Amino acid sequence: MVQIRQTQEDDGWRPVFEMPIQLRIMYRDLSDIVVTVWNDQQDQTFLLDLPKPIRHILFDHDNWILKDVKRVPTLIKAEQTHTTPLQFRLHQNYPNPFNPEMSIKYSIAEEAEINPIIYNTRGEEIRTLISDETCVPGDYQISWNGKDELGNQVSTGVYLYRIQAGNFISTKKMILLR
Repeated sequence: MVQIRQTQEDDGWRPVFEMPIQLRIMYRDLSDIVVTVWNDQQDQTFLLDLPKPIRHILFDHDNWILKDVKRVPTLIKAEQTHTTPLQFRLHQNYPNPFNPEMSIKYSIAEEAEINPIIYNTRGEEIRTLISDETCVPGDYQISWNGKDELGNQVSTGVYLYRIQAGNFISTKKMILLR
């Protein structure tokens, strides 16, 4: 069972914007499905009864919804494992090279705010995957679909991904092939 909570801001005069929301659900066995839920309330929770354990969920995977990506990440953290890592660690993305999507695994040894960010080779920020989210100790996995903050496809090339968790900072290189 997966629970997703969605909220629309209300400044007192705006009606709720009703719309379908597509969720791409990726299972641990590497299969995936697209589920559409109907958003018709300002504050809404969706319960999904899924047949297999999930790897992660992409909210609005085709970027049809106009949203503030900094406040509403389109990439949702996968479930946490039950073992506690002894040290912070950033793993190499998989696959590498990749097209159209890749996964990044990382381990958090103690509770910390994390900031995984994608950069180009000039050091320019391309995409913030998660913004200042506090994680408890555990192993995590996130994905990147090769799109920038505005939802535009980035070009073929070498990119860097960096994670900061407390005093731990690590950067690795990846290749996007279109």
